[in-house]
Amino acid sequence: MKRIVTLLAIVGLCHLNTFSQKKYEMVVEKTDGTETVFNVEDIVRTFFRERTAGTGDCPDNNHPHWIDLGLPSGTLWRCCNEGASTPEGFGGYYTFGQVSSAPSLDQIKELLGYTMWVWTTQNGINGMKFTGRNGNGGTIFLPAAGQRWDGESGLVGWGGFYMSSTPNGENDAYILGFDSDGMRWYGSDRGFERSVRPVR
Repeated sequence: MKRIVTLLAIVGLCHLNTFSQKKYEMVVEKTDGTETVFNVEDIVRTFFRERTAGTGDCPDNNHPHWIDLGLPSGTLWRCCNEGASTPEGFGGYYTFGQVSSAPSLDQIKELLGYTMWVWTTQNGINGMKFTGRNGNGGTIFLPAAGQRWDGESGLVGWGGFYMSSTPNGENDAYILGFDSDGMRWYGSDRGFERSVRPVR
């Protein structure tokens, strides 16, 4: 299989000059349906290499790990929720200010602006998968853990609600919210108990 793929890459290189004259693009389609597009005239060479485990992936099952998504600020996101031992684990539910490593609103905006994200199911758990655009394969999965009010859980499996460290007035705080329809950040009552995905 490796030989076939390598041969295809070589054949593709032989035709790059022809493609660039016709203004073609090279498109890489991933299993999640997302595409990365390259202008052929910008490509010097294409090749395959074995990806090594590093900050972009969990190197083993001894979670948690810090994940490099290639964000401009250099912020690292943890692979698991606060209180969880796997990426799909819900972990604990916290009110505003209970966890010091919660992301700021600016860090949430950066996450949304500099990653590709898709609603998916991972090991039987619904959630949102974020993939860095820096080419190192860095990904994190945020499970749709719902939220709690007065000890009662709601919207589990339907939506994710992640607490930030940024207040919004005296009674609200900014959160990251998502479901299968999309992603958003907004201010909401601090009294809700929500998931926290630590950053550093």
